[in-house]
Amino acid sequence: MPKKALKRDNRYQQDKKRKLCKRRAAIEPIIGHLKSDFRLSRNLLKGQVGD
Repeated sequence: MPKKALKRDNRYQQDKKRKLCKRRAAIEPIIGHLKSDFRLSRNLLKGQVGD
C-alpha cells in the first residue's frame, strides 16, 4: 500500500507516491465489482462444511 507523501520528500518522491495512489484507486473498484459480480466474497463457513 503506498504511503502518504511527507514534507521532507523531494518532488520526485512525492510524484512517485501520488502515481502509486492513483494506480491503486483505479484498480480497487474493479476488484470490488469482480467480487460482487462473480460471488467471490469470503466464505464464512470453515472446513468441509463450507466446501
